[in-house]
Amino acid sequence: MIKKTKTAIKKILEVSFGVYNLCDHFVINYFDKSSVIVDLGAGKGEFSSCILRKFPCCRIILVEPAPSQVKEIAKKFESQKKIEILEAAIGNKTNNNARFYLGKNWEENSLHKSLIVGKEDQTEIKIRVVTLKDIFSLYHLEKIDLLKVDIEGAEWDVLENFSKLDFERISQISVEFHDFLDPSLRLRTDRSVRILKELGYSFIYAGTGYMYGTPYSNCLFYDKRRLKRASPAKWVTIPKRISDKL
Repeated sequence: MIKKTKTAIKKILEVSFGVYNLCDHFVINYFDKSSVIVDLGAGKGEFSSCILRKFPCCRIILVEPAPSQVKEIAKKFESQKKIEILEAAIGNKTNNNARFYLGKNWEENSLHKSLIVGKEDQTEIKIRVVTLKDIFSLYHLEKIDLLKVDIEGAEWDVLENFSKLDFERISQISVEFHDFLDPSLRLRTDRSVRILKELGYSFIYAGTGYMYGTPYSNCLFYDKRRLKRASPAKWVTIPKRISDKL
């Protein structure tokens, strides 16, 4: 029954609003061959693989700091000419010698030691940290059509410092907030949401009951004015909160 419900909700979102739930990230379908997608916290490349299957014409930049994951995605996408990989984490300041913590489960890898569940199993390495401004400069970008953000606690450092220029250059942001690991961090999530909405983004979200839970597990911020005319979301109001059953 749960599987049927999830399938039905997904179909309604896709048909009625043009919203896809790809690897637990909402995106609005309006991509073409000129579109640029930046995958922050690329991991093993699952999200970018979903994007390639759905929108094979896009240019995709994967940003991942963990050496083992970088090696894996380099092999995985070696035949893809529109895939580029940057071995780095994302933050609010450039740092070529930053501490990064590897958890027992690779999905927990983080710049923030306190957010790794199995703290006794951590390994510390040194990595490069870049900013959004650096990514625009390194890849000579004028705009980003979709910024996917799944960076284990570094999302607050990035989004709390979002500027008007960032808003003008980034059409969609699909982000997983990690305050389900520590409820005291909900204030930073609320602050990030407020900043992005005040800049001009529309906002939809779904939650999770995992660990301490959060209503903001799967969030999409999008500028309605920049959606293509064919996108239903340009003309129809999407329900703000989507079912947590997704």
